[in-house]
Amino acid sequence: MASSGTPHKPKSLEQVVLWIVIALLLALGCAWEAYPRIYLRYHPQRPWPGEPESFGFPPIVQYFFYACLIGSAGFAQLRFSRWFQRSISKTLLRVFLLANLIMLAGMWTFALSNRFWTIQFQAGRLHEVERTMHMGGTFAVLGLWSSLALTLLNLVYGLARKRPV
Repeated sequence: MASSGTPHKPKSLEQVVLWIVIALLLALGCAWEAYPRIYLRYHPQRPWPGEPESFGFPPIVQYFFYACLIGSAGFAQLRFSRWFQRSISKTLLRVFLLANLIMLAGMWTFALSNRFWTIQFQAGRLHEVERTMHMGGTFAVLGLWSSLALTLLNLVYGLARKRPV
């Protein structure tokens, strides 16, 4: 069967990277929830050192929210770069993706140090894990806020340049 008459547009590299960031955020949320259950199934004698209850949303909901937030801002950035047809808009989009990759690296570092490494270390060596958790959290917050600021900057720049003088 022949496809429709419109040719298929290839995805840009920026769009592929954005989808990868969204998928890795969702995978992190799923891994955060699944790992303790899998660990406890195969190691029933050792209790899980993590928090049994928390006040707030579960981590999988938080990571889903971050994925939606980054996805909506990222697709808006893609639209801005197409609408405004400016090289600075494309550059801001690429810096936005770089900030998201920094955020993602910070979130994965925090998750690995908090969820996965705490079992392996004794109580005396937890300061190493705390340092890594602090570094990961700093990168995550820095990447998130800078990516949102870049989205706003791209919108303001595009609207200011589009307006007739």
